[in-house]
Amino acid sequence: MERLHQWQQVDPLRFQRLGFKIQRSGAREAARVNKFFEYAGADESTKRLLSTNAERWTEEPHSFWLRPEPSTTFARSASSAARLVAFYINTKYDDA
Repeated sequence: MERLHQWQQVDPLRFQRLGFKIQRSGAREAARVNKFFEYAGADESTKRLLSTNAERWTEEPHSFWLRPEPSTTFARSASSAARLVAFYINTKYDDA
């Protein structure tokens, strides 16, 4: 296997056409651990969403799964294309 892995490093196009990849033992686990230590934390919009809804979600846990109603601010400020996309996304959720 080690020789195949070395060959894959030398000639990646050949292995790309084969549709599979050879990894060293433990490589996937090492990649997962590295991703864990590289995580910088939640982005600002996620933090804002959590802080805005934390109290309601704590008191009414089922509300976490409810889709928020479209805000009137968004409806007034968003472009017509953005509103169409939002309606489309909501429709997809309703159809699911």
